[in-house]
Parts: sequence; structure tokens; C-alpha cells
Amino acid sequence: MVPHALGMNKIRIALEKSNQIKIAEWWSENYIRYSPLERRNGFTFNKIPDAIFWRERNDGTRQKFFLEYERSLKNRARYMELFESYAKREDVINKNVIYICNNEVIQKELLKTESLMLQSMKLIDYHFQFIALDKFFAQYLPSKSVEPELSKVG
Repeated sequence: MVPHALGMNKIRIALEKSNQIKIAEWWSENYIRYSPLERRNGFTFNKIPDAIFWRERNDGTRQKFFLEYERSLKNRARYMELFESYAKREDVINKNVIYICNNEVIQKELLKTESLMLQSMKLIDYHFQFIALDKFFAQYLPSKSVEPELSKVG
């Protein structure tokens, strides 16, 4: 649990420090979980994303994203259930569900699961983006790492 929380903190810091994206609002898993039911955006207690965030576009509007951080690979049936759950949501559009995978093995398995679901018509469109953690950091923090900052905490 602690390594996952630290990983999410690193991801959030990378996004907030990036010059490629402006985060307007961030809801952590715990914030969503302990919010009143009407504020949870329809998420049940056991199917809450690791984070929801809104980026501010250049025109001042906001775009919503769902973020999942996968440190380890779960079984395919669990991912199929999660993917189907996301696909049913009206606010899942334009590939706004991002899976940041701890490594490329996890990324490839999730891509394969999505592909199998599309072939079997369990999904009718692409809803997800999958990126390995190292590539995420290279893209959003190309010149520095968040490791030194986090090592100063606590």
C-alpha cells in the first residue's frame, strides 16, 4: 500500500511540474472513497480509480482524466471487469482513462487484454491509454527526476 501511494505521489508531482499539462483539480483515491456518495461520480467503494484529475486546456475549459497506477499485474478477468466498467461510463471519452504501468510487461498485457475485448466485442471502442512508468517520467519530466524531492520528505 505504501509503495503504491508513493508512486502516485511521484506521478502527481510529475504532472504538476510538467510544462506540458496544467492540472486544474486532483482527486485522490482516498478523497473519492471518503466523499459523500453523490460526489463519488458513480464509483462504488471497490471500483474507485487511483485518481481523477482535470487538466486546464488553453481555451480555459477542463478535460477530465481517470488515472490508474499498476504496480503489479492482476488477473485478466479483473482487468476485463474494470475495462467494462469504465466503458459504460458516459464521462469516459477520447481515451481519458490512463493506465501508468510499472513496467512494459504490464503495459503489454493490458494492451493485449484491451485488444482481446475489442475482438470479442466486449468493448466497442478504445477507451484507454497505457504507458510504462519510465516512459511517463521521460515524457513529463524530461530533464529531472522526482526522486530527489521525495527522498527529502519524512
